[in-house]
Amino acid sequence: VKTDKDKIAIIIGIEKYKSQFECIYCNRDAKAFREYATRALGVKSSNIKLLVDSKASRGETLEAFKLWLPRIAGEGGKDIYIFFSGHGLASDDGNDLYILPQDGESSLLEDTAISRVELCSKV
Repeated sequence: VKTDKDKIAIIIGIEKYKSQFECIYCNRDAKAFREYATRALGVKSSNIKLLVDSKASRGETLEAFKLWLPRIAGEGGKDIYIFFSGHGLASDDGNDLYILPQDGESSLLEDTAISRVELCSKV
Protein backbone atom coordinates (compact mmCIF):
# COMPACT_ATOMS: atom_id res chain seq x y z
CA VAL A 1 0.00 0.00 0.00
CA LYS A 2 1.23 3.47 -0.87
CA THR A 3 2.24 5.60 2.13
CA ASP A 4 -0.20 8.44 2.75
CA LYS A 5 0.91 11.55 4.67
CA ASP A 6 -2.75 12.29 5.48
CA LYS A 7 -3.10 9.23 7.72
CA ILE A 8 -2.29 9.28 11.43
CA ALA A 9 -2.43 6.60 14.13
CA ILE A 10 -2.34 6.63 17.92
CA ILE A 11 -1.73 3.10 19.17
CA ILE A 12 -1.87 2.17 22.86
CA GLY A 13 -1.01 -1.17 24.44
CA ILE A 14 -0.89 -1.85 28.17
CA GLU A 15 0.04 -5.21 29.65
CA LYS A 16 1.51 -4.13 32.97
CA TYR A 17 -0.65 -1.73 34.94
CA LYS A 18 0.58 0.04 38.07
CA SER A 19 -2.40 -1.44 39.92
CA GLN A 20 -3.35 -5.10 40.10
CA PHE A 21 -4.43 -5.42 36.47
CA GLU A 22 -2.62 -7.26 33.72
CA CYS A 23 -3.60 -7.61 30.11
CA ILE A 24 -1.90 -10.53 28.42
CA TYR A 25 -0.86 -9.94 24.78
CA CYS A 26 -1.96 -6.28 24.75
CA ASN A 27 1.50 -5.00 23.80
CA ARG A 28 1.75 -7.62 21.08
CA ASP A 29 -1.64 -6.50 19.75
CA ALA A 30 -0.53 -2.86 19.70
CA LYS A 31 2.70 -3.69 17.89
CA ALA A 32 0.82 -5.88 15.41
CA PHE A 33 -1.56 -2.99 14.70
CA ARG A 34 1.42 -0.69 14.13
CA GLU A 35 2.63 -3.10 11.44
CA TYR A 36 -0.88 -3.26 9.98
CA ALA A 37 -1.13 0.54 9.98
CA THR A 38 2.10 0.94 8.03
CA ARG A 39 1.74 -2.01 5.66
CA ALA A 40 -2.01 -2.20 4.99
CA LEU A 41 -3.29 1.28 5.80
CA GLY A 42 -0.32 3.25 4.49
CA VAL A 43 0.35 5.32 7.63
CA LYS A 44 3.84 6.85 7.62
CA SER A 45 5.90 5.68 10.59
CA SER A 46 6.48 9.31 11.60
CA ASN A 47 2.68 9.72 11.81
CA ILE A 48 2.33 6.92 14.36
CA LYS A 49 2.38 7.49 18.11
CA LEU A 50 2.94 4.19 19.93
CA LEU A 51 2.37 4.20 23.68
CA VAL A 52 3.21 0.95 25.47
CA ASP A 53 3.10 0.18 29.21
CA SER A 54 4.75 3.00 31.22
CA LYS A 55 4.57 5.28 28.15
CA ALA A 56 0.77 4.86 28.24
CA SER A 57 0.19 6.81 31.44
CA ARG A 58 -2.77 9.16 31.71
CA GLY A 59 -0.50 12.18 31.20
CA GLU A 60 1.30 10.77 28.17
CA THR A 61 -1.94 9.56 26.60
CA LEU A 62 -3.59 12.97 26.98
CA GLU A 63 -0.42 14.61 25.67
CA ALA A 64 -0.64 12.45 22.55
CA PHE A 65 -4.24 13.54 21.93
CA LYS A 66 -3.97 17.20 23.00
CA LEU A 67 -0.48 18.15 21.74
CA TRP A 68 1.00 15.59 19.35
CA LEU A 69 -2.16 14.88 17.31
CA PRO A 70 -3.04 18.53 16.56
CA ARG A 71 0.57 19.21 15.59
CA ILE A 72 0.62 16.26 13.17
CA ALA A 73 -2.94 16.74 11.88
CA GLY A 74 -2.53 20.45 11.17
CA GLU A 75 -5.55 21.91 9.42
CA GLY A 76 -7.47 18.65 9.34
CA GLY A 77 -8.59 16.50 6.44
CA LYS A 78 -6.69 13.55 7.84
CA ASP A 79 -7.69 9.94 8.49
CA ILE A 80 -7.06 9.23 12.17
CA TYR A 81 -6.81 5.67 13.49
CA ILE A 82 -6.99 5.01 17.22
CA PHE A 83 -6.17 1.57 18.58
CA PHE A 84 -6.35 0.65 22.26
CA SER A 85 -5.46 -2.73 23.72
CA GLY A 86 -5.89 -2.74 27.48
CA HIS A 87 -8.60 -2.53 30.11
CA GLY A 88 -11.69 -0.42 29.87
CA LEU A 89 -14.40 0.07 32.47
CA ALA A 90 -17.88 1.55 32.72
CA SER A 91 -18.89 4.12 35.32
CA ASP A 92 -20.91 2.85 38.29
CA ASP A 93 -24.14 4.08 36.69
CA GLY A 94 -23.15 2.63 33.30
CA ASN A 95 -23.57 5.97 31.53
CA ASP A 96 -19.94 6.47 30.58
CA LEU A 97 -17.08 4.28 29.39
CA TYR A 98 -13.43 4.71 30.30
CA ILE A 99 -10.09 3.46 29.09
CA LEU A 100 -7.75 2.69 31.95
CA PRO A 101 -4.28 4.18 31.39
CA GLN A 102 -1.21 2.40 32.76
CA ASP A 103 -1.30 4.44 35.98
CA GLY A 104 -5.10 4.39 36.29
CA GLU A 105 -6.95 3.13 39.33
CA SER A 106 -10.32 1.43 38.95
CA SER A 107 -11.52 2.67 42.34
CA LEU A 108 -10.81 6.28 41.24
CA LEU A 109 -12.18 5.91 37.73
CA GLU A 110 -13.31 9.51 37.12
CA ASP A 111 -10.01 10.87 38.48
CA THR A 112 -7.46 8.54 36.90
CA ALA A 113 -9.05 7.05 33.77
CA ILE A 114 -9.95 8.72 30.45
CA SER A 115 -13.61 8.83 29.54
CA ARG A 116 -14.92 8.12 26.09
CA VAL A 117 -16.38 11.64 25.98
CA GLU A 118 -13.06 13.24 26.96
CA LEU A 119 -11.15 11.16 24.45
CA CYS A 120 -13.52 11.82 21.56
CA SER A 121 -13.51 15.56 22.24
CA LYS A 122 -9.76 15.60 21.56
CA VAL A 123 -10.01 14.06 18.09
